[in-house]
Amino acid sequence: MLPKLITDELLNYAQVIKHRVRGSMIKAEKRAIFGKNIDLKRCPQGTSNGKT
Repeated sequence: MLPKLITDELLNYAQVIKHRVRGSMIKAEKRAIFGKNIDLKRCPQGTSNGKT
């Protein structure tokens, strides 16, 4: 039997989704995955060179 996983109530998790056309990033979309009151403006936007 596996132990029950409990997450911290303060944990916030967001994702940056990069849309590309022919290798060039044309749009970056931010999405809240887990947590409450996530300020997506504070999430990094991401860059086209592979570094976020």
